[in-house]
Amino acid sequence: MAQKEYEAAIEATAFKAGVAVERERVRELLRTWVRSALDHEDFMQEFEKQPPTTGGISEEARTMGEDEVATMIPLDTPDSLMSNFDGVVNEGVAQQLIDQPGTYADYPGWNFHARVWHKDGKWYGQPWCYHEPQELHEADTLPELRESISDEYGYD
Repeated sequence: MAQKEYEAAIEATAFKAGVAVERERVRELLRTWVRSALDHEDFMQEFEKQPPTTGGISEEARTMGEDEVATMIPLDTPDSLMSNFDGVVNEGVAQQLIDQPGTYADYPGWNFHARVWHKDGKWYGQPWCYHEPQELHEADTLPELRESISDEYGYD
């Protein structure tokens, strides 16, 4: 929406609502608000053009996990793979991951949410923090994977 349209719409609304302020003062406030709104619009358009950040990890580590998971599908289960709350691994979900290559399961934590999969006899997990993928973790067993991820991102 153009600046003039913003000003006209807001000014009409303000006066219809019975705002008892000098007309010129309202216009100045509206102009300031419109400039701010347009600046924000410009900022968002530029921001959306920027490539996503890597969360402070190496591009290779981030991409390796993203590329791996990008070709996978989530395991068809409402259950999580494991929990930091009681340290229990859901063996049924673990077996499904082994039996269904190309799938991943959820491992939720307080400060992260990880995607975990099994490939070539190893367990892999990629935690995400605040919508940013973090470094890929690898372990021989799920308890070792849970420990590796939780040591870095928290046991809560």
